[in-house]
Amino acid sequence: MGENVELFTDEGYLMFGAAIFAFEGVGIVLPIAEVTQKPEQFSKILTAVLITTVVIYTGFGEFCYFVWGDDLDNKPLITDALPPGPVVWTLKLLYGINVVITIALQMLPANSIVENYAYKEIDDGERKTWFQNLLRVASLSATIVLAILFSKYMVMFNSLIGTLTAAPVVFLIPCMMHQILVKPTGFQKAMDIFLCALATGIVIFFSGYTLIYWPFRSNNTKQ
Repeated sequence: MGENVELFTDEGYLMFGAAIFAFEGVGIVLPIAEVTQKPEQFSKILTAVLITTVVIYTGFGEFCYFVWGDDLDNKPLITDALPPGPVVWTLKLLYGINVVITIALQMLPANSIVENYAYKEIDDGERKTWFQNLLRVASLSATIVLAILFSKYMVMFNSLIGTLTAAPVVFLIPCMMHQILVKPTGFQKAMDIFLCALATGIVIFFSGYTLIYWPFRSNNTKQ
């Protein structure tokens, strides 16, 4: 058991943003559903995947905290707490390769949306392809710059991104689209309204908390 394990710390509210950010890949659910061989089974598979993801993420996080305790302070990546050695080096290498391979899939929805607006007046051809490539290089370069700038504040940055951007994508926008396209009634309509209110509360309260807490945490880190 690690030392100084607490049920709820001063940084507990940052957990909500990080937890929501874990589902940033929700944007690729519909593209996957469109190419599914058996779409009638997709909802059951999606539910099973989400439950499995929640259990694994929560269980792994709790286990690591119980083992390391406050040794995890200022170590947003669990590999930073592991002793150096061939196994840890291999894990870091594999994790890096995984990020490099999957980043194209993660950025696909955002790139597709921006390109549809930016180049909708340009006919398909080599010229449009080069414009698309330049935009993708620019978006990836901006992501790299942000990662370098906020590397020391990864916990706060992930939390802010989760509450400010992922919460609307995960909860608010899908429910609004469901209301507009399906026009549900009864329980489904009540759930849409509840999730919209929940997302709005998350964006306002937890984003505000992170922004207020960020300078305090930064000063303590420097000291």
